[in-house]
Amino acid sequence: MNNLYIFDLDKTILSIDVEYNFLNYLFKKKKINNIEKKKNETFYKNYKKGKLVFSNYLLFITKTIKKKKKFIKFFKKKIKNNIYKKMFSLLKKKKNKIISTSSIFFFSKVIKKIFKTKVLSSGKKRNYKYYKLINISRYLINKKFKKIIFFTDSINDISLINFSNNNIIINPNFFFFKKLYKKKNVNFIFLKSIF
Repeated sequence: MNNLYIFDLDKTILSIDVEYNFLNYLFKKKKINNIEKKKNETFYKNYKKGKLVFSNYLLFITKTIKKKKKFIKFFKKKIKNNIYKKMFSLLKKKKNKIISTSSIFFFSKVIKKIFKTKVLSSGKKRNYKYYKLINISRYLINKKFKKIIFFTDSINDISLINFSNNNIIINPNFFFFKKLYKKKNVNFIFLKSIF
């Protein structure tokens, strides 16, 4: 029986946060205003603290990106240039793998094309915090795996961390490291660069 490998996207396979950087890209191109940029900054700060009200963020990000989604194809290069090579190599080697991201579905096609694997993202069904666990549980119906190995950088994924047999935490901050370092099913990887 094979293992299932679940990969978070932002700051795990990639060194950047896709949505946060995409809105900064739109701002530089003068496609969103300063109020939208500041809202994005506030949401991102709350996300890093694990205090994001995701329903509010989902409304904001969907509305903001919906009319500008055509610009995602121009952002593809930025995504490719910020892949952790070590993580990409690891992902490519795994037979049974899935990317589970809280990012909205607008990015799914691009991510799927780059990494050539199934992507679970947020849309009508949220894919954030414990919803990630719910969606993975649905995916696992009628499937059997020896172990589930989960790669993430985020405290927001604690439900899926508690569910998985093994967890690899990428570049944890001090608070996250302190919370998890005594857990037997957790290992840490510290990546300094994308190379």
